[in-house]
Amino acid sequence: MVKEIKKTQMEKLLKLTRQMFISQVIDECIEKGICKVPKFGKFRILKRKGQEIKNPIGTFKIPDTIVFKFTPSKTLKKRIKERLKTKQG
Repeated sequence: MVKEIKKTQMEKLLKLTRQMFISQVIDECIEKGICKVPKFGKFRILKRKGQEIKNPIGTFKIPDTIVFKFTPSKTLKKRIKERLKTKQG
């Protein structure tokens, strides 16, 4: 019973921590355009230029859009590869 309560509390704490992290990343990206998290990666907000697309029916214009991009760090890539190797064999 006590273990179940602790597990539930830990799950709630973990969920709250994730929400705070995401909120902080979004706020910093909006302010500065980039948010770097050491040994994890960087998040960026980019403006993608609009395009004109031509097809047999006619020409369509795609407006400028804002995209949210994540680039993983070398450390994160390395850890993922190591975990995948140990999991596979």
